[in-house]
Amino acid sequence: MLGAVLIGAMALAITSSLIVALSVRLSVLSSDAATSRASLRAREGLRLGSVWLHRGEPLGAGSLPPYPGLVDSSAEQVELSSVQSPPGSLWRRAEVRVVATSGAAVKKLRGVFELRSHESTTGVVVLGNVEISAPMLIHGSGLRCGGSVRGREWLQFPSSGGQISAPDYTCEGDGWRDASAHAGGGIWSHGVEIHEGGDALYPYDTDEHTEGSGHFSPQAPPAALLSSLSEVALGPGSALRDGVLHLERLASAPSSSGELPSFSGFVVGTTPGHALRVVGHRPPGSPAVTLLLSGDVVLGSRDEPVSLEGAIVVLGSLRVDGPVFLRGHLFARGLRVENRCEIAISPGWRRALPPGLSNPVLLAVI
Repeated sequence: MLGAVLIGAMALAITSSLIVALSVRLSVLSSDAATSRASLRAREGLRLGSVWLHRGEPLGAGSLPPYPGLVDSSAEQVELSSVQSPPGSLWRRAEVRVVATSGAAVKKLRGVFELRSHESTTGVVVLGNVEISAPMLIHGSGLRCGGSVRGREWLQFPSSGGQISAPDYTCEGDGWRDASAHAGGGIWSHGVEIHEGGDALYPYDTDEHTEGSGHFSPQAPPAALLSSLSEVALGPGSALRDGVLHLERLASAPSSSGELPSFSGFVVGTTPGHALRVVGHRPPGSPAVTLLLSGDVVLGSRDEPVSLEGAIVVLGSLRVDGPVFLRGHLFARGLRVENRCEIAISPGWRRALPPGLSNPVLLAVI
């Protein structure tokens, strides 16, 4: 009898020990799972910050809300702030601070991003040919063209005076330090290829005849950039009517904090076989705007000029039909200038990239 009692007591003790050990093991597993979930949410928080940096969310705007399309954007706190760039750096930097929790687990991350540009949407870039039959003035950039330039006599770079020595002033990239015309084909002035009549008038121009220049072939905006820009951009709403986009009617999008952002992006589809006409101007003090236009486009008309700040990305051909003043960047597959066109890019363009066109590059995670 006593033996049976002792055996029962020993079994009960062993069972209790197993239960305690199992409870400890389950607690450890639960803790590990919570830590893993917190880490996942923290990483998604960094991704959320990158998305909002690309969109152009004002730095220091406070904690950000979840962003549609992310796997798990439930980090409790995601904040953006500016970071001082090191000496010699041309690009702006930003920090994303993340606090994520899961149960009792807490994960904190800090990511440092550099906000760079995409070469295809920097300066004045045309994939195909450029035909100019009216004054075209470009400040702070050259003209990069994959085809030929005809009408070089109409093209001026008034603010450069020729060669540019300050690298922050030109959008030419590392290939050139000169605000001039750079073409993959030929460059024609008064109907004559400039190298046939001597290129003394345009000593900084480069094309297929320029020794050592190589063959210049600009690239279209990458598909990933166009996709992400489409995701964060707005539709035109009532600003588009009967195939005409009225710039003064474009609404401003609220930022995550509910206040007006420093800029907005819009994506506008076009009808196949019909060019979209863009007219009007953005009111003084309006945020800079990026227009992503999917087909052929006509800017202005004889009676309606166009004026805006930001960037125009035309995935088809572009014709300038009315007076145009753009303070910002231009990309098109082909370009015809039939009325005065002036494009001005500020010296500090690297620190004020158009909305949706910045390329946040993760430098470090702390």
